[in-house]
Order: sequence, then structure tokens, then C-alpha cells
Amino acid sequence: MTLPTGTIAMSQIQTEFGGANPIALSEYYGKGNAPGSGAIAMSQFRGTSATAVLALTTGVHAGAPQDIWGFSSNKVYNMFPFGALAPDAFKGVLCLGVIQIKYPNFELSFQGIQTQTGLFSSIRVVSAGSDKTLLPANATFTTDVPNNSSKWTWGGANMMPSNSLDATVYLT
Repeated sequence: MTLPTGTIAMSQIQTEFGGANPIALSEYYGKGNAPGSGAIAMSQFRGTSATAVLALTTGVHAGAPQDIWGFSSNKVYNMFPFGALAPDAFKGVLCLGVIQIKYPNFELSFQGIQTQTGLFSSIRVVSAGSDKTLLPANATFTTDVPNNSSKWTWGGANMMPSNSLDATVYLT
């Protein structure tokens, strides 16, 4: 749930982002609009949420057969970019791909060398009558040091039907 844009209480920040009692702003570095270090102000949490909502406009890979769809920059998959994602970052980390491969795998890729469960705690994809959630701990996780990227692959996960023109992706 998005925090209010007006007056905000520490308890609201704790409810949205988690944390321990007693509540301290120092628990929330890098959350909301707070910096990763330095001074934090309550105003940096107004209108923010622990859940990122990304609008995915599905594109189809131009190669044959037409069995890969979603969003891809050309930075991970060595193919022409397709689809679109807005915003294209989560917690300041650039998303490189949200891909459905017919139908053995669903893949999510981010720039940078991440840890399997450090960047996000779940991904939910809502599209064409489908509403499914996956956890990073259940994925096969790989990093590609030369290309500075990390990828989560869920085998057998059909997250986006092939007739889906767009989807909403929720990252928490």
C-alpha cells in the first residue's frame, strides 16, 4: 500500500517496509526515497511503497519460431530488444528482461551482480486472466560477471500466456 503524501507517522513506514521495535529511521536506508547512507527525513517516504508496479508491454522475439515473448533489452539475451517495461528499474537496479519462453521457463534479469534473495522477495505477474506469484528462492539463479548481470529462471512456469499483450509486474 502506498504511504500518504501528507503527514506520515513512523508506524506507517514500519507497516509498509517492515522493521523492528523501537522504530528507527536508520532501519530504512535505501527504502522509499531514502538514500543508502547519510541523513534520512520522514518526507522521503511520502507517497512511496515497498511494492514496485511495472507496466510490461509484451513484445515477441523476431526470430523463428515465435516462442519467446515479454520484454528484453539487448544486454542479456544477445537478441534484438523487444517489448517495453516502465519503469525499467527496481530499487535503482535496471531490469534487463522479463521473458516467457514457450513454455519451459520464465526468466527475470537485472543489471549487476545480485544475490538470489537480496533484491526482491517475490514477483507477481498479472496478464490475460492469469495471476501468478513466484519466489526468488525457488528459481535457478545465475550471474554473468562479464556482462554484469543476474538472472532468475523458474522452470515450468507459465506466467504470461502467449495471447497476452500486456502484463503488470509487481516486485516486492
